[in-house]
Amino acid sequence: MKMTLDTIKECYQFNIIEFLQGDMVVKKGKCSQWIRNKELKNEKDIIYINISVFYSGSEAKPISYSCFYLEDADGYLNKSLPSEDYYDKVLNKGEKGEGGILFSLYRDLNPIRLWFDTGICYENSQEAILIDIALPIENSHTRTQIFAQETLVQSYNRQISIQKKRQAEQSKLETLIQEISKNSEISYKKSSSGYILRVQLPYGRKQNVVLNCIQQGEGNYFMLSIGTICARADDVQKDRILLRMNPVMPYGAIGIAKIENQDYYVITESFPFSSLNYKEVYESIQYIAKRGDLLESKLTGGLDIQ
Repeated sequence: MKMTLDTIKECYQFNIIEFLQGDMVVKKGKCSQWIRNKELKNEKDIIYINISVFYSGSEAKPISYSCFYLEDADGYLNKSLPSEDYYDKVLNKGEKGEGGILFSLYRDLNPIRLWFDTGICYENSQEAILIDIALPIENSHTRTQIFAQETLVQSYNRQISIQKKRQAEQSKLETLIQEISKNSEISYKKSSSGYILRVQLPYGRKQNVVLNCIQQGEGNYFMLSIGTICARADDVQKDRILLRMNPVMPYGAIGIAKIENQDYYVITESFPFSSLNYKEVYESIQYIAKRGDLLESKLTGGLDIQ
């Protein structure tokens, strides 16, 4: 079947269940007063939308609050924020999901319409196909019909392939983490982008090691990234000394990374998912944790922060 804007639109049915503005967003527990106060200081205010999406496409579709944009009277598409009940679902054919979306708009601008990013691009273009959704307010309407019925890029199937590959690699990583955590000295928790492992070390010390699945370039090639933070990098004289240690390290490399606008010494290592094995990953985690803790202790005067 030829993929057109109409065929893509037919895969989705949107229904706005609740639309709140200003003080009502806080009163109904969709965001905190602190968040709203922060926006008010910037001459903005909060808008909350609860939306349900019915999906009839053939491939599983991840949909989150970040797929939605709110157009204001100036024609600007405002990015979404996570509400207390933020939308984050993976819908299969025939499934419906419901969740919340927050937006922050300048108070002198009215919302016009909601837009949904399908994640699919037009032919010969990098522009994503957006579906617009009318809001339950005056003078809000859809205008998708004005777009030409252009065919989609051939990369549609490639995007689906990459999505499936990522899901497979993440499943492989989860299995690996569960196997590694059977060792009594390692516990873990899931993060927004991967896993954080807590490695128990001698003398009651510990070290956090972060594992993430990283996509390389635009292809479906994925790497396992392993890393740990050692200490703040605020002494230039130490940089060269630490970097000279890299050639003799069996796993990982010392570098400097900017985290929340602060430079830190970090140790990182990467493995291709195609050749992952338990022994090598486990030994790498142990080595990076021990080496990272040793550097942390030396650079901070014995503190155990990570």
